[in-house]
Amino acid sequence: IAQYVADLLAGASVPVSVIPNSLELSYCTEVKTYTADGDVRGLVYLGRIEKVKGVLELLHAHRKVQQRFPDATLTVVGGNYSQGPLSEYEREVLDCATSNGLNVRFIGQVPNKKTAEILLEADIAVFPSIWLESFGMVALEAMRCGLPVIASRRPGFEELVVHGETGILVDDPEDIGALADAIIELLCCPEKANRMGKAGHIRSLEFAPEKASVRFKQVILDQLSRGAPSE
Repeated sequence: IAQYVADLLAGASVPVSVIPNSLELSYCTEVKTYTADGDVRGLVYLGRIEKVKGVLELLHAHRKVQQRFPDATLTVVGGNYSQGPLSEYEREVLDCATSNGLNVRFIGQVPNKKTAEILLEADIAVFPSIWLESFGMVALEAMRCGLPVIASRRPGFEELVVHGETGILVDDPEDIGALADAIIELLCCPEKANRMGKAGHIRSLEFAPEKASVRFKQVILDQLSRGAPSE
């Protein structure tokens, strides 16, 4: 977004500051924990059900995952499922899950205050967006809950997810095999999922409103100092 703004300014000498979105600490007061001998089988997607979000690609990847782990499940949060008429793409996603016998639960849209509860029921969050995300708010929410995040290598997610430390970034979300492999990698290793989830939670605390307000205040002070008349 900063680069986009700079391009719009066409070389004009206007300072551009970046203050990322933040998430209040009260969003989730509990952090996901994994037992050493426990199974990691629950996947979750949270967001709009649109083509640019890669939901259909996620279902195709889940089909490959189920071939390796038949008990793996996927919860899809978002869209009009059970709440109203489905869009053409929402119907396509639902038909894909039904025709392939996938273990997918569609729960439609939920109030933001309940998303943490749903995330904590899962083990891994997956966000295979195809388009260029400006900021992966859903990834931040999942990280705050202590979930490892698998996401597409897009600018918004790259700001949050540290590849190999707090999750896995997939170069091409339309590469179904690569997306499935990333999921299977964490399903095969609960210890790695646990380590990434804890690291993600710690990183998410850097995006607290208090820290954002400090940065915003500093931006204002810097601008005031630049505009102050010299003595």
